[in-house]
Amino acid sequence: MQKKQSKLLSAILLALGSSGTAAYAQTEITGFSGSAKLNLSHDDNIYRTTDEFAQSDTLVSLSPEAKLVGAAGKHRFQVDYKGDYAKHFDLSDADYDDHSLSVRADLDHSLKLKTRFEAAYITDHQDPGTINRVQLDLAEFNTYDEKKYSAAVFYGGTDSTGRLELRYKNADIDYTNNGLDFLDNKINEFGAKFIYRISDKTKTYLEAIYTDNDYTPPVGTPEQDNVNEVYRAGITWNFANKLTGDVNAGYQKADFDNQSFRSTSGLTYDGTITWDVSSYTEINVIMRRRALDSTLEQFGSFTRNTLGTSIKHEFTDRLTFNGAFSYYKDDLNLGTVRDDKRYTYEAGLAYEFMPRITLAGAYKHQTRDSTLAFAEYESNVVSLSVKVAI
Repeated sequence: MQKKQSKLLSAILLALGSSGTAAYAQTEITGFSGSAKLNLSHDDNIYRTTDEFAQSDTLVSLSPEAKLVGAAGKHRFQVDYKGDYAKHFDLSDADYDDHSLSVRADLDHSLKLKTRFEAAYITDHQDPGTINRVQLDLAEFNTYDEKKYSAAVFYGGTDSTGRLELRYKNADIDYTNNGLDFLDNKINEFGAKFIYRISDKTKTYLEAIYTDNDYTPPVGTPEQDNVNEVYRAGITWNFANKLTGDVNAGYQKADFDNQSFRSTSGLTYDGTITWDVSSYTEINVIMRRRALDSTLEQFGSFTRNTLGTSIKHEFTDRLTFNGAFSYYKDDLNLGTVRDDKRYTYEAGLAYEFMPRITLAGAYKHQTRDSTLAFAEYESNVVSLSVKVAI
């Protein structure tokens, strides 16, 4: 399943996989903080299908967030909650209520030794346009429950010449509708990273990630059990607080127990670059190539290439423009060749009406071109929102 596409997942365990920033921020203020966002939008293709099956609707959603941070000496503890509740005016089956609750403990044992423990519970839905499964008769979004547990050990200070990070993650994913039980999956992932500091603001690293995906489908359904291995080298830098980045490249292999399933191997890379053009303008670029498990029965894996850029520009202290473009290319082989290319364009304005209250308007266009006509779609979403911070 596409964890990276879930808008909630990245916020929960991002720090566990980041390079050079695995240690928690000691300066984070303790206490409670939160916000709530009320959003009204119109979507002309709710389920991301071909024009023949497209359904449009207006929906209102509420997205609350809350964070509680505490400390005991040098140790820090954190509880996070994120919610996303949506009500459609006509298509009631498309309503959803997503939740994400996580708890984390960052333990500071000495100048060189730190550990992190985290647990999370998630209920979420998939954006049908981001997966390789095409569901033309979809009446409700694919939904799933997920439980996550993770632990990490960091040996070596942030200023040390060498630093070692060891990580473990366990996840249990359970699909709850649309007959997708064959995608139920238990994940055990082990990671090791060695970071070498070249200068105060430049570091290189070597990383290995081993992931065991154990699918638990209904009796009589072939299992998609596989082992995914990643070996890569990377570099992080910060040039004069103007140009920062984290870029890596290496080899990835997805090997399935069932030899009839499609395995994937070859080049993998992942990079993010941020350019602070001025105190008012920031540009971000991402590039990624990775193997992903398919959401199609008895298929295996496929390769997704991603390229994206975003810009944030402050016209005034209160008025901000946000724009983004993303390109995704999926290399699929279904007997006949199927290649998907997906494009996303976004633009919006945010206005700080008063301290802690922000008004925003946005437009998002998505399109997927494919060598197979039934996989193509186009959608437009226009939204207005108000966000209140506590």
